Amino acid sequence: MNRLMSGSIAALGCLLLAGAPVAAQEMPGEEEADVPVQAAAVEAVDAMAAHLRTLTQFRVVATTTSDDLLDNGQLVQIAGVTTIAARLPDRLRVTVDNDKQERIYIYDGATVTQYAPALDYYSVFDAPDTIAATIVAAQQDYGVELPLADLFFWAAPDTPPVELELAYFVGETLIQGNVCRHYAYRVKTADVQLWIRKDGDPLPCRMVIVNTTEDARPQYGATFVWDVDPVLGEGLFGFAPPPGVEEIPQQHVVTDQ
Repeated sequence: MNRLMSGSIAALGCLLLAGAPVAAQEMPGEEEADVPVQAAAVEAVDAMAAHLRTLTQFRVVATTTSDDLLDNGQLVQIAGVTTIAARLPDRLRVTVDNDKQERIYIYDGATVTQYAPALDYYSVFDAPDTIAATIVAAQQDYGVELPLADLFFWAAPDTPPVELELAYFVGETLIQGNVCRHYAYRVKTADVQLWIRKDGDPLPCRMVIVNTTEDARPQYGATFVWDVDPVLGEGLFGFAPPPGVEEIPQQHVVTDQ
């Protein structure tokens, strides 16, 4: 398992409310490059989060890269594609296809099914009644980390705040035909870069997270293609095991007492 991924949810999700104390500390010339936390950079991620909260359903395809930190200290890059279909608040389908594995996760409002096509097995576990709560429960109770969970924590209004050490505008970049504003942020455990659409809806175009708690500084990156008006039928969120596919028990996380 990529060690970076376990920290990405906290690092990105907490950017949402970090802007509140910054706004109260505005000073002349705050937009200059030598100011550690620029109000415009904080406002940009807040605007993106506010827009994500308005989405009732979406499909997003993410082209991803992640650094797998091996026991010998070598970084090995893993490339893949993750597709998310979500209908808020309680329907989710995630398909992961990368150099290491293929997985399908299906949440129907009551249970999560985890399916490994190449291994011919699946498992099912009970889940809370919202996507955001299910993401947390899956990780804490079963050690299942749903990819790109950050998208849902960005949109959660009760995400706990974290202190921003740096936040600033880098420049503009053309991504997937969209002009995107590039911002850089630093929190205690990670350096985070976000590219956000300049025109139209402020959707994230790309993100890069660097885990600064590791000397090797492994990173995770994703470039997004959005469909905010998809047709997502109920059948997409159901699972019928193919012939020969075996159900196995989903193991609980063992905690030290």
